[in-house]
Amino acid sequence: MAKVFTFAGQERGDFVYYLANILSSNTPAVLVIDNSRTHDLFFAVVNQNEEANSFEKGNITFLKNAAYSESLYEQYDFVLVYQGDSPDAEEMDVSEHIFFMPDFLPGSLRSMELFGIAGYENSSVIMRDQTSTKISSRSAAQLLNVPLDRIKGSIPFDFKDYSLYISFSYNGHQSIKNLSPSYTEALMYVTFEILELNSLREAEALVKKAKKI
Repeated sequence: MAKVFTFAGQERGDFVYYLANILSSNTPAVLVIDNSRTHDLFFAVVNQNEEANSFEKGNITFLKNAAYSESLYEQYDFVLVYQGDSPDAEEMDVSEHIFFMPDFLPGSLRSMELFGIAGYENSSVIMRDQTSTKISSRSAAQLLNVPLDRIKGSIPFDFKDYSLYISFSYNGHQSIKNLSPSYTEALMYVTFEILELNSLREAEALVKKAKKI
């Protein structure tokens, strides 16, 4: 049976896309489900084809609006469920771990707090698009109503990272080799956690391998 990991928060699927490519370099079969509101990840990989419901790239399968299915999931090693800003409690209940990835806007944080993020102890928070140290992880934790140690880090806003996201949105593919160091570090951390590796060096090696794809 596949291990399921859910990603919710910012409506931006680039992180899950990059992560799937890293995992696929070490894993026979990865399933990515885009259950977000805008389906920005799925529409990117299918070149904005609104009629498509699935797409395969190497050993990664991408699906849109797919509910939990044991018979489907058992065909894969890992399932990454991208929910964007519309988290679904049912999918989270079958997840090994949940990564909440909101930005620092008060509305985003309040939305996650109202959803009940504090109740998911099997979760981590990685903040996105930090633009100022004046807006701290401590402040975010208070607004989310979670312990400070639940926040594992933040990814500063970087124009290059955002331009790569736009490129991915139009081209349907994007290498991770030009991502900012902070973004790459966050990918390494999540890879380390998901694969239960012995050290971050092992995660770093997989990221380097994925950069050649």
